[in-house]
Amino acid sequence: MKVAFSLIAAILILSSCKKDFQECFVPRSVAARVIFQVIDTVRTVDSNAFVTEKIVIRDTVLNRPILKSLGLDSNIVFLGERGINSMYLFLDADTTAIKYSFQRSEDATVIDTLTITYDHYPQFISNACGYTFNYTLKTVSSTQLNIKKVQIIDPNVTLSAQPKHIVIYIPKQ
Repeated sequence: MKVAFSLIAAILILSSCKKDFQECFVPRSVAARVIFQVIDTVRTVDSNAFVTEKIVIRDTVLNRPILKSLGLDSNIVFLGERGINSMYLFLDADTTAIKYSFQRSEDATVIDTLTITYDHYPQFISNACGYTFNYTLKTVSSTQLNIKKVQIIDPNVTLSAQPKHIVIYIPKQ
């Protein structure tokens, strides 16, 4: 009888245990979305020698672009796929600026430097997930070897994956 009672008590105690931790099903990595657009200037001259310049901007797909972090202890390399028009890049919560080298394609010999400055602040997700850092983009600049212009579209980098944060304008080749 004692053995049966002890066995039943042990089964009840063990079966009533629950996990010591909660699982986190929310992604905690925050990344800025960079899109690529071609900028082309079309110049026409009519019969009266009147010159018209038209700037055409359109989304473009790149052939395996590469973004590589510069100046960090460990390099982060983002290798794009063939035919993509956007990539994601991470910002560093330990600093307020980060630099990336940008190659238009894997076989490109011209490499630009992209510099991003930002503010960061902690964002609580949940007890199970803890917190992450969100960012507010302040400035973005680049060398202009293969990049015509860079621009911030949405400065708020959060867990939302939909917004386009930075646009890189590339001249037509």
